[in-house]
Amino acid sequence: MSDFEIIEISDKDQWQELNRRVENKTFLQSWTSKEWRMALGQKVKLFGVFDRQKLIAGALIAEMPLFKWRNQKANFWLLPHGPIIDQEYWNHRAKILSTLIDHIRLMAQQDQRVAFIRVQPAWPDNSEDRQVFKKLSFREAPIFIVPEVTWCLDIRPNEEEILRGMRKTTRYLIRKGLSNSDLEVRMGSDKDDLADFLTLYRQTVGRHQFQAFSLNYLEKELECLSSEDEITIFNAYYQKKPIASAMIIFHQKGAYYHQGASEGQQPKDAPGSYLIQWEAIREAKKRGCSVYNFWGIAHNDNHRHAYRGLSLFKKGFGGYRLDYLPTQDLVTGWQYWPNYLIEKCRRWKRKV
Repeated sequence: MSDFEIIEISDKDQWQELNRRVENKTFLQSWTSKEWRMALGQKVKLFGVFDRQKLIAGALIAEMPLFKWRNQKANFWLLPHGPIIDQEYWNHRAKILSTLIDHIRLMAQQDQRVAFIRVQPAWPDNSEDRQVFKKLSFREAPIFIVPEVTWCLDIRPNEEEILRGMRKTTRYLIRKGLSNSDLEVRMGSDKDDLADFLTLYRQTVGRHQFQAFSLNYLEKELECLSSEDEITIFNAYYQKKPIASAMIIFHQKGAYYHQGASEGQQPKDAPGSYLIQWEAIREAKKRGCSVYNFWGIAHNDNHRHAYRGLSLFKKGFGGYRLDYLPTQDLVTGWQYWPNYLIEKCRRWKRKV
């Protein structure tokens, strides 16, 4: 196999075609994710790895702010759930990664503001690939930005088979919700749908005290992804009042439960959160998806873990745990080290 070549990608169809040939991926390396990040004001580049003239791998790289103090400004480069690699070339991933990282590292060294390069690969966790990153001088990051442990459900079986694979209580609550004429789930992607989501989202943030996404972030997410029909808001209404909501992202053969919100005390006879997930699974099947990704869960059974309750809810739908490789950092500047300590404290405080 010849040496690989790195070229910046500006062709949407070329990038999306690469995505279709990748098995280990999420929507975070899609073209619409690039558009979304750029709408938020981030600097984003797509780099492709070519074998002769064939695009075989690539990475979306976003410039993220770290701090600004007096005349000093620092940032880091993020590869969210990247790089992505054509399944045909998966066995060559060590060489592909090395070529790509050498190119990115050289660029970072020319920019004194870059403190580190953070890679969050959507690759299944294993000791072999951990060693690949270690040999390239990466170290495990003190915190993750996107989930390292997720819960997935194979939705290729028929609906009755999926229901049989669920926890008994979950299956009961879905059927209870379906039989309640006062409870309905509506799908949409306009500003009214977002307004109902935000009403519940603010309540959820106040209740659980987590770091909320800004209104601008959520608006841009909806605007950019809905332009390609890749996002839908599912709102559950009980007696015409919103009680639960979820943003679901669809990317090729995958569906992702990306954002969720609910009332603190839903009526016992109106399990809106359960019905929303069921309707999202059904919609994903209609779109030809094979996997429904419930997104992040707790990595252990610690009862103090911030995701514990949410993890129990997600696992009730049946499925399997998927562990990605731990987030990896490549240090390029001294600014990394004070940030390292801050992020260690932040993870401890968030109980994740």
